[in-house]
Amino acid sequence: MEHRCNIKLLINVMVIILNCRDSSTDTAKKLSVLVGTDVTLSCLFDKLSKPVELNTLTVEWNMVDKHAEKNMVYTFEDGRARVSRESYAVDKMGLLRSDASLQIHNVTVGDEGLYTCRIITPVVYTETTLLEVLGISQLFRVCTEMALHNPDGTYSIRSGLTLHSSAVTDGQIRIICLVEHQTYSGPYNRSVTLTVRAPLQPFDSKLLAVTSVISVLLVFSVIGGTKLLRMYYCKENFYPQDILLEWSRNDGEEVRTITHFGPFSDHNRLYSVWSKIQLVMAREDERAIYTCRVYHSSFLTPGYKDISFHINTQGTPPNVMFIDCDPLCPLLDEECTLHLCIKDFCPKDVTVTWTKDEETVPSGVFNTPPSLNINGLYSMFSFLKITPKKDDQGSKLKCRVVHSAQREPEERVFILPNLHLADS
Repeated sequence: MEHRCNIKLLINVMVIILNCRDSSTDTAKKLSVLVGTDVTLSCLFDKLSKPVELNTLTVEWNMVDKHAEKNMVYTFEDGRARVSRESYAVDKMGLLRSDASLQIHNVTVGDEGLYTCRIITPVVYTETTLLEVLGISQLFRVCTEMALHNPDGTYSIRSGLTLHSSAVTDGQIRIICLVEHQTYSGPYNRSVTLTVRAPLQPFDSKLLAVTSVISVLLVFSVIGGTKLLRMYYCKENFYPQDILLEWSRNDGEEVRTITHFGPFSDHNRLYSVWSKIQLVMAREDERAIYTCRVYHSSFLTPGYKDISFHINTQGTPPNVMFIDCDPLCPLLDEECTLHLCIKDFCPKDVTVTWTKDEETVPSGVFNTPPSLNINGLYSMFSFLKITPKKDDQGSKLKCRVVHSAQREPEERVFILPNLHLADS
């Protein structure tokens, strides 16, 4: 599908691939903390000409973890705060000072992720922070496999810890593995004491080679009628220094205009490298696959890893979920909220319309601004607040989602069930 574009048009597509740890958009601040400590994620919004009124203020804190799962950890709406866990808090008095910073008490590994603060005053303000949770030493590496389904219907999982001898002080270290499950009344733990008998190895020996962040950035722009495509690959925090990057295309065409930056060393004597290619887009480039092959001594046989770019300038249609209702069973003459999650779409422009018995709902609709996920696609929520009356029983509430990448619009329907009074 051809689009008319002018010189000011710029389309950005973010593709981020996770490897062992996490990554973020380049606008996010990065904050590293130790397990068990307290941390505050800053979110200061612009002060208005008049004092902040809590009953008109909306605050949302969401977190995308290393598995690309998005969770709402804190909300403040209609003067009330809701938290997903007791360790999260926002100072209510701070909100009056235009400070919606999130406080996390006793940080755990599960708190690691990309946090986004969204303020609606009604002016929308967002701020993003990448929280990295560190152990006692950065020379630790934990790898937990996916759960396996056993023939008897149960599940099994394995988790391993790799560390270098220089992480062990005084010759010994005690390691505790905590397991949490819904069937346990509390965390189940096993511990082991590791003793280092051989002399400690210097850090510059070939102890391990770990990639903490692999980032891929795809930028498509139209400038003066010329369509330019740039692909960036970044590999950070690896050791030793020797590394080789090769670009290829799935149809065998030679990849030109390759530029490498690095490797560069940081204060921890770990290395980072960037690689970039640029080309003028043609019709045959649509749906092409470019691959950056990375050779490094840390990789198992065959000794390399492939990172692929799938060229798609037509966009990605949204994944429209089903309508949920809060409370689950609406009550007569009591306000309830219908909400619909619309996720993983690109570009971010989307149209959402609510109707009741085929007539457009005139009020009570609120759509959150599309937010960029860690996978490079956008997600949003649409809310409809209603107060059901006796005549509304059996009414059909419909949400229609229209996006440029869809073949046809998608609709979701919620039918109001039998309504009862709150005291019955």
